[in-house]
Amino acid sequence: IRGLTGLELSDVNAGAKRDEDAKSVVFTATSIRTALRQALLDWEGFEGDDGKPVEFSRDIDKNIARLPFDLLGDLFGEILKASRIDGEQVKN
Repeated sequence: IRGLTGLELSDVNAGAKRDEDAKSVVFTATSIRTALRQALLDWEGFEGDDGKPVEFSRDIDKNIARLPFDLLGDLFGEILKASRIDGEQVKN
């Protein structure tokens, strides 16, 4: 995976839902799919339900459809972490 650019993060946030007070954000399936389409570059060692290796496809939607629900959330979290700008990057 890779971090998202500012524009890509804007696309992810556009698909999110906010509560009435705008204090919390719920990322929708659209937000998660948008992030994965941009940031999921490849994988190794991923096994299907049959225990056989699952090859990464050029069809990103096909790849996403193969991933279990809990893994989708984990990957989305890692993508968001990789997209954060730390203090050193802000200075530059």
